[in-house]
Amino acid sequence: MIDLSVRFAGLEFKNPVSIAAHCPAVPRRDLVTPEVDLKLWRRYYEGGVGSITTGTIFFDEMLNAKGSTRFCLVSTKGFAEREGGLGAATMPDCLWPRTPGLEAVARAKKEFKDLRMIASIMGPEADQTGWAALAMEAEQAGADAVELNLGSVMMMESAEEALKGIATKRVLPAGAIVGLVPEVVAEIVKGIKKKVRVPVIVKVTPELGFYGLLGALPHYRAAKVDGLLSVHSLMAIAPPDIYKRGATTFPHFKKTTWWSSIGAWNRLVSYRDVSCLGKYAPDLDVEACGGFVVPEHVIEVMMFGAKLVQLSSGIHMNGLSYAGRVVSFMQRYMQEQGYKSPNEFIGLGLQYIVEMGEAQEEYKAQVGKVIAHVDYDKCVGPDSCRICLDTWCIATYEEEGKAKVDRNMCCGCNLCVIRCPHSARSLGEQLTAQ
Repeated sequence: MIDLSVRFAGLEFKNPVSIAAHCPAVPRRDLVTPEVDLKLWRRYYEGGVGSITTGTIFFDEMLNAKGSTRFCLVSTKGFAEREGGLGAATMPDCLWPRTPGLEAVARAKKEFKDLRMIASIMGPEADQTGWAALAMEAEQAGADAVELNLGSVMMMESAEEALKGIATKRVLPAGAIVGLVPEVVAEIVKGIKKKVRVPVIVKVTPELGFYGLLGALPHYRAAKVDGLLSVHSLMAIAPPDIYKRGATTFPHFKKTTWWSSIGAWNRLVSYRDVSCLGKYAPDLDVEACGGFVVPEHVIEVMMFGAKLVQLSSGIHMNGLSYAGRVVSFMQRYMQEQGYKSPNEFIGLGLQYIVEMGEAQEEYKAQVGKVIAHVDYDKCVGPDSCRICLDTWCIATYEEEGKAKVDRNMCCGCNLCVIRCPHSARSLGEQLTAQ
């Protein structure tokens, strides 16, 4: 019998599928009522998810705030029609007001008995007291855990302001700028853990980078974080319109800036950071988020060590029902592959990750042995297709109306396999003649 339950940050979850901290985009924050929240969450609950994270609850009520979100599609014609996008937001107006946000948590806990509710919170900059006070309110409302939003890239007014804050480690704009200073993050976590009993999860900013994340690990451990969420959205910018003299392509914007990215392209950064944590910090529980737009992506990142997976981009691109489809897919996948528990495949991929030097040694042994091959039953020939000959590859040539490979010149780069539209190319040992 299949059991989807997992344990994360000291809590039991009925399954690993979680909802990320995104919320309805409305013109005024006072329109985000508990009724609006519960209507949305009910759809996710009916789909079978194991947990929901609230939109980020801010310390200030912001009664007159006018906040909204707008998305910009970024695509490459012929390659990726929906490769990703950008989300612009008016911050902090776009965050959840404290009172209705906490009330929604309380009501959700009463209605959804077997669902974990995680409160995403953002305190006042680096003020430990303010963070702790908000965490206590979330705990009192019934939140099973608090997730510290230390990843939002849109809380700073200017890059200059952010740089000054990072330099002084004192006056830091809320969000990712605080997250870029692990020492400050650790102090915030310590302050919160003195006041609450629920698990404290740190939402890691991808702006740290691989080595910055490694450097932050001692601080996370010292603060005794209960879990890490990786990653938040990256900073990115919409491309210019080359036919309108460089005007921004962001819809109805005359000017633009660096916004939050969404979509499939975030996935590789999530894989990078989750695998980094799985390899170098196996003692820390990790939750993944970022770019999982098909159900298979969820399994992939779990094999890098994620115990929970938050869905955001997949919901934006595929609709609310996507979360339920992921739960159903996971059940089918486990049945087909013979897994009885997610714990049997969580972290399976980590055994194949080694240091760069070791991986390069394996690659060196293949040079001259693993080469490109052509399947002439699939190849339509140079008269109909010139793709494999329109390349910098010095091993591919044409002879007697066929594309051929010079065995002695092929380095096994795999690019011809990637580019061939007919699946006529493959990479393998030198076993058969041309």
